Amino acid sequence: MLCDDCSWVNESADSRAITRNEKSRQFGYLGYKSEDEAKKAKEYFDGTYLDTGKIAVDFAYPQNSELIPRAWSRHSKVSSAYGQTHKPQSGMVEEKKRKRN
Repeated sequence: MLCDDCSWVNESADSRAITRNEKSRQFGYLGYKSEDEAKKAKEYFDGTYLDTGKIAVDFAYPQNSELIPRAWSRHSKVSSAYGQTHKPQSGMVEEKKRKRN
């Protein structure tokens, strides 16, 4: 279990801590059999602390779901800031092709 206190919501919850080279990456996943149990767990754990680490809880969504919050980073291609910091470079591609020939 990610924490010993998780069993109060449901003893059958499954969990997975994400590691790299046997070192924690400071996030993980909890699974519940019902949406109600997951909502209760989110209400209880979101914003609490495990040792000195603050717990942030969010629900997982399918890929490309409309429910996924919009990306805000200027490095994410779906954010509005990406277009402002990454200008189209189609001329660069054509120039590289000419140099190869």
